[in-house]
Amino acid sequence: MSFESTKDTKSEAKRHHYVPKCYLKNFCSGDKLYYLNLENIQRKGFRSFAKKCHPRTICTEDYYYKIPSEDVQMTSFSLNQWDSLFVENEVLQSTEREYGRLFTLITSGQEISIDDANLFCDFLVQLKMRNPYHAKTYTIETLENVMEILLTELDHPGAPFANMDKEIKKAVAKQMLDENREDPDLKKKLQLQSLIHSYENINRRIKFRNALCKLRWHVLRAPENGTRYITSDNPGFVFLNDQTFYNLKLTGEGFLFLPLSSTYCLAIDLTEQEIVDVAKVTSKRILHSSNSSKAVEYVNARSCQLINNVVISSDQALLNKLSEKLQKYVKRDGDNWLNSFFTVNQTGN
Repeated sequence: MSFESTKDTKSEAKRHHYVPKCYLKNFCSGDKLYYLNLENIQRKGFRSFAKKCHPRTICTEDYYYKIPSEDVQMTSFSLNQWDSLFVENEVLQSTEREYGRLFTLITSGQEISIDDANLFCDFLVQLKMRNPYHAKTYTIETLENVMEILLTELDHPGAPFANMDKEIKKAVAKQMLDENREDPDLKKKLQLQSLIHSYENINRRIKFRNALCKLRWHVLRAPENGTRYITSDNPGFVFLNDQTFYNLKLTGEGFLFLPLSSTYCLAIDLTEQEIVDVAKVTSKRILHSSNSSKAVEYVNARSCQLINNVVISSDQALLNKLSEKLQKYVKRDGDNWLNSFFTVNQTGN
């Protein structure tokens, strides 16, 4: 996986973004943004500075969403029934093409239509599901964690077991897992299948839409001449009141934070439900408020936690200052450096 690509732009067709360009461009200064590699900082004494790049060249991996073509047996876990670029060209584009318009609506208005709120929910959930960080969460040793994905594979109209009894499908799914457990691409296939399932299964999307739209949405604005919001190569996180982090969790007491740009951050309050029945409303309220630099730093410190390698900003000086601060924690606390940095940034006012 590469957080920045140095390939010629002629290769852009094979350069798949696990963080979409439509999202990254809102963290640009002009047509460029800056990134800081936190992996480098872990090496004691290694000075790391923010580097400039274009959204086109960052957070990419060649053919990351390409469905592999392979010879399969009855119990192979294969995605051959879909075109090889179905995820890249259809699934992901379904939300990316809407994002620019949705960003403008959310950051400028007091309310948006419930249809647009639903589309934004689709983008947010897909943003998390498409990321390599999410692929790491599949625990193939636990059958329950992948059973739904495998059963979806078996339920597809083109599958040989599509019309068979549910218990038979479960038995076949377990056999598929056992026979494919050593496949180095299994987690990637599970991730691709999960993205396809979410795209094709409207009931699954409605479940997430309802869960998110019922909650209170806040758009937090950074001070005009103060600290700017940063993001990462795994944007967004959930932080609960018990000081625990989650990649995506919609229960508990706390907030889901998603930096939207250098100026705006969406904060969804997991404890405040303001809509009882999403199907009966036509609009979604957006609460706007201004944040202090201290409050922005509070969010930024947490944006450094659940990432792959890098944090991203429009402000080169901000990232270099962050690097200098983090290096001090590395030298003092070793492997516990990131937790120490988070601990001293516990409050935001």
